[in-house]
Amino acid sequence: SLNTMLTDGISVVVTRFCDKYPAVPPPSLYFCYERADVVRPLLSADASSGGPGDGSDLKDQPETDAKQPRMVRSETDYDSTHEWWLDDDKALSAASVDPAWRSLIVSSECLTESHQATWYPLPAQSMLTYKRGTEMQDHRYRPKIEPLSC
Repeated sequence: SLNTMLTDGISVVVTRFCDKYPAVPPPSLYFCYERADVVRPLLSADASSGGPGDGSDLKDQPETDAKQPRMVRSETDYDSTHEWWLDDDKALSAASVDPAWRSLIVSSECLTESHQATWYPLPAQSMLTYKRGTEMQDHRYRPKIEPLSC
């Protein structure tokens, strides 16, 4: 199993991979791609209340669909070509049209519980790539997900 994130401060590469998949799913990995002016106060509020914790007091539970909290997602139902991911990918594409500055956060668990920020589970056996834009550019980059194969 290997969850990895590499960055040079401008570009980011994140992988979620397990050589024994699908028998053994890789450890969880989530990302959030929201407006910076939305994320900053949410993270500050969580930090001032003690933060989300390390998760050691939580029981392992299957991932749920953020739009339909009772719908359980299994690893086999959420790969980078599945309908759920394709819907999430469309939402990321639409968000990238917004000229506001955005934050990309990658974490093993969702860091905020507010519905103001959307956390996307990174599909198993996939790679996320992202390049930070600058004020001088007339367009925004967006996170892209590609399947990994052995």
